[in-house]
Amino acid sequence: MAAGDATANVITSRPAGAAAALAGLFLLTAAGMVWIARSGASAPSDAGGFLWFAAALGAGALAAASWGVACFVRADAAGLRWRSFRGSGEAGWADVVDYYEEALPRSGKLSVIITRSGRVALGPESSRLAELKAAVRERAASTASTEWSDGTGRLADGEEALFAYSPAMRRIGLAALAASTALATGVVVPRAAPLTAEMGLGYALGALGTFVLMAVGTGAMPLLMACSMGGGAGRRGESVTATRRGIAFRSAAGSVEAEWADVTAFAMEPMRTGFLTGHRYRAVTRHGDFTFDPAIAGVHRLKRIIVALATDAATKEWAWLRGAEPDDLGPPAASHSMAAGAQVFHYRTRSVRALLLLQLAIAVCGAAAGAARRYVGSDDPSAQFGLAGVMLAGWAWGLWRQRAALVTVDETGVTKHGLGGASRIEWRDVRGYRVVGDDLLTSVEVRSSDGRRLRIWIGISRVEDLKAQIARRAPATAERGWG
Repeated sequence: MAAGDATANVITSRPAGAAAALAGLFLLTAAGMVWIARSGASAPSDAGGFLWFAAALGAGALAAASWGVACFVRADAAGLRWRSFRGSGEAGWADVVDYYEEALPRSGKLSVIITRSGRVALGPESSRLAELKAAVRERAASTASTEWSDGTGRLADGEEALFAYSPAMRRIGLAALAASTALATGVVVPRAAPLTAEMGLGYALGALGTFVLMAVGTGAMPLLMACSMGGGAGRRGESVTATRRGIAFRSAAGSVEAEWADVTAFAMEPMRTGFLTGHRYRAVTRHGDFTFDPAIAGVHRLKRIIVALATDAATKEWAWLRGAEPDDLGPPAASHSMAAGAQVFHYRTRSVRALLLLQLAIAVCGAAAGAARRYVGSDDPSAQFGLAGVMLAGWAWGLWRQRAALVTVDETGVTKHGLGGASRIEWRDVRGYRVVGDDLLTSVEVRSSDGRRLRIWIGISRVEDLKAQIARRAPATAERGWG
């Protein structure tokens, strides 16, 4: 083989484009903050805060750039080589035992290659992904697969998938807490004296204290999640191993091993650590029960494996234990006509109540600040009162929605009861369903063959159970948007 042919057969896939875009965004924003601090566009006391934020964004740009440069998957005539933040490895084509696509929790697909040296995963942001997948399909002749098909919850023959808790999440939480504290200090310290002279001590302490609480609270969130949702001292040393034959749980207190035929049920259950409430996952076998937390590395894949291989279990989806969902506050006050045996999904949850209380608190505080401004100063607070009024109107609408809106599912269709009345789509008319939007604007959408759509906000109670009901009852020809 000529040197030119060997070079042409080398395919290197990197997250270069995504990393460059992310690093560029960080750098552009950081440059803007440095310009504001150096050009005199901000008060001298604020310049330090802008420079602190610019430094943090610069660190983010460096991390994004290192992701694009250091991480890669390379295919050549001999086999595969790869490097990620978790480590590196290589395998000949004869050592590639399987490959498939795995759906990501939100959108896109993960391209997975199983070798005797380890598991390689490429996200949709990887460059030259189609070429690398074609090379794997052509050169890995001894694999169980012949095409890149859906392998959600799949395990290769002889593969041992190990899931354990990593201290990395705790370290990330500590780093975020330290960075946010430093940023808050960099803004508050130079601004404290001018604000005190301008507004008075009480007003200045309130304004600066609010910023400190917001910054430190945001940075502390990853640390609190790491401490409350797993990965702490109580979970160190615990692991779950899954194979084609069965599943094993190991800890310092003991172990549970079972074949897949002996797994009888699996579900989510509430978990409380200190003043924080979360959830964990429980697997029930004939040889004992075990639990694992959302902080275990690869939790989404572990859940899919259990669903795919525990085919004799009484449950088929991850749902809350009956009567154990901690988010549920009980049925809504409004009554609607519904079919006999219909299941009701509503918005009376602790999560929705917390959002409503937050919005109410912000609106009331804004109105109080406007009243204080009118009393102690000469500024016109009408704009502040108007904004507070809009927020209170939104709060009133949200309160009505929590108490009255609901979705019902029965044998013949799904019905949404909202502000404009009831909207219904029969199961025989369902053309497809999917998850749309992102973050707080995420919704479950059901589409009918005549173009009608039902959009159900993700904050509804037992949303995973609702999605499972839709997936089970919709026609087989429907366009399916989740597993």
